[in-house]
Amino acid sequence: MNLFCRKRQMVIICAALLLTAGFVLLRYLPLRKQLKNMRQEISSRKLITDGTVQSRAELEKLNEQLIELQIKIADFDENVPQQKDIGLLLNSITELMNKQHLADQLIQPGVQINGDSLNCIPVKICGQGKLTQIFDFFRSLETLKRLVRIEKAHLSNDKDFNGNLRMVTNAFVYYRGQKQDNKTDSAVN
Repeated sequence: MNLFCRKRQMVIICAALLLTAGFVLLRYLPLRKQLKNMRQEISSRKLITDGTVQSRAELEKLNEQLIELQIKIADFDENVPQQKDIGLLLNSITELMNKQHLADQLIQPGVQINGDSLNCIPVKICGQGKLTQIFDFFRSLETLKRLVRIEKAHLSNDKDFNGNLRMVTNAFVYYRGQKQDNKTDSAVN
């Protein structure tokens, strides 16, 4: 019986080894490969998700920038109109000077400077008053709906040295002009 038990043990050991090898080869390794593939898929989807989240955050920032730019464009359209309307602007500047009680007023528009899509008119603004009145006038220019850019401001004391200053300011007023087609202009000539 000893031999029979030994053969039986060998058969059982071989069967156990075959079952173990079959399980490893037919179940464990394919499941392990599938698990590895799933982990890679999860990792790649996580990268895609992270990229999407990051893109969404960037998109939100871009959307905020777009809104800011739309507000600035609206301000630009209001501050730089299509027409010159220089008369209305000069009246507004005169009213501001009167409001600040500036004396010896002179508002003199210069020769228009044409650009591709933006034109400007130089304006010389002169007046006389106290320093606070002049600076209040400059601050009030900023409140105008129309864009006025101060190029140069010169303040000089009067001859009597009584606190009155003479202001000579060079400013530019902008407006959007119509784009001119040079080909049609030269064809007309």
